[in-house]
Amino acid sequence: MIEADARTVDYTHATVLWMFNPFGPETLRAVLRRAAVPRVLYYSGTEVHALVFHAEGYALTRRQAFRADEHVVYHYARTSTPWT
Repeated sequence: MIEADARTVDYTHATVLWMFNPFGPETLRAVLRRAAVPRVLYYSGTEVHALVFHAEGYALTRRQAFRADEHVVYHYARTSTPWT
């Protein structure tokens, strides 16, 4: 585990990011650009950042709900790098 500013962490060796509704859209955008990982698992009460994922070249591949009254894990996969 690394305790640091997510916008400046070295994600060189990361292959998957697991996030629990961690921050707002601008920080998420910065992390996705810096990490450029092929897969992201995003745990949230809503698909609030779906537009950020889409704009950064990720597609929703799976929506995993464990119970109807709980949060959902959204599985995203990189499909492109629109900002390069």
